[in-house]
Amino acid sequence: MRMNNRQKLFGKLGVLAAVAATILSAAQQSIWADSNAPVWAMRGGDPGHTNQSSLFAPQADIKTLWKVDLGANSFCQPAIGTDGTIYVTNDLGQLIAVSPQGQKLWTVSGASSRASSPAIGNDGTIYFGSGDYVSTGNNAYVYAVNPDGTELWRANVGSAHPYDPIIDAQGRIHVTTWTQSGLGSYYCLNPDGSQAWSGQGIGSPALLPNGDTVSQMATSFRCYDSSGNTAWTTYYGYSLAPPIVAGNGDLYAAKYDAEVWKIDPTTGAKLQTINTGRNGVKSLSIDDNAQRLYVSEDNVLQSFDLNGDLKWTYPTTGGRSGAALIDAAGNLVVAQGQVGNGIDYISSSGTLVWHFAADESSHHFGMPTVGTGNVFYATNWTYNGSSGYLYAVVPEPSALVLLAAGGLGLAGRGTRRVVRRAWGRRIKNASRRL
Repeated sequence: MRMNNRQKLFGKLGVLAAVAATILSAAQQSIWADSNAPVWAMRGGDPGHTNQSSLFAPQADIKTLWKVDLGANSFCQPAIGTDGTIYVTNDLGQLIAVSPQGQKLWTVSGASSRASSPAIGNDGTIYFGSGDYVSTGNNAYVYAVNPDGTELWRANVGSAHPYDPIIDAQGRIHVTTWTQSGLGSYYCLNPDGSQAWSGQGIGSPALLPNGDTVSQMATSFRCYDSSGNTAWTTYYGYSLAPPIVAGNGDLYAAKYDAEVWKIDPTTGAKLQTINTGRNGVKSLSIDDNAQRLYVSEDNVLQSFDLNGDLKWTYPTTGGRSGAALIDAAGNLVVAQGQVGNGIDYISSSGTLVWHFAADESSHHFGMPTVGTGNVFYATNWTYNGSSGYLYAVVPEPSALVLLAAGGLGLAGRGTRRVVRRAWGRRIKNASRRL
């Protein structure tokens, strides 16, 4: 069936609205916005760990596009390069590259059995750390890998497994290591793998707008300047959760016993205390546009405004697996954690939009990542040590889209894949005309 002029007009307006929404979203980006950056560069998305994405997760009617056997458990958050390649690690100490079509491209093996989440530099270099969970020798390394899977260099970082690395504006890699005593080492590595400076710390550090970094310690937070000198140390007690840096430069951190703090990034002084009313604070996310702070705890996800007022509480079936990812719609993609085997998509008002369950009932998902084309990726793991998988999950075309496809003259072409490709071409062409 041919479209009349009114249908054509509404079709063009719909495409223009989608493109305009994307442009508006880009205009509201934070200090971490970088046009040269990968789609998802590192755990938390940026060196401040805000967990904000400029892309949309599937909004409804989801299905598995593909899944890839990773050969071992995987606890990482996937990273995504500028070309759409997905990078993940597993508990064999391996870095694995997977194409957007679900094909394994290559595997790089580290020297040890545990691997951090990967991080991608603006030049496309992929970094990951590998080390044993229990210190067994001087065999922990940070690896730099070219996009074709060839090793560029490796740098020794002691004897315990590294946490997830971040990359600063100079292209330097910041990583800490875990030890059985609780406090590990902090390494700042130059882009060529040489050591710029070292200190102490645990957990993935957070980068401040002035180039300083804040690292979690055993009983405190410590701020290092860009040369490795201690700028400040503030003691907050035991059981601290890693800090995050908002898009406006504000610093937030948490303690497992129900407190979240806003901290002065220049002095380390506590500026604000938010009492969550629940023990077990594990991780934070912040939505700069909505001015919301999301707190992942053992059995709930909570939303606070930046004045510290509780907006809603979302109950769960088990401990959350890392921070909530905030998509371009302001909704949340959250792994259920150690009891459930799925991922929830929660609206900004705290209601469930959809739930996705793994094929493997005994497996649990780690932190998801949103890619282009309304797809999300997530890896999973199980207590019995069997293989983990990388899932790609996409929208299922709705009846409305299929009806619209008839108006575009596509109804007779057979598959929903054709529909999706046609819509993708129209959006791309419209954006070019703009």
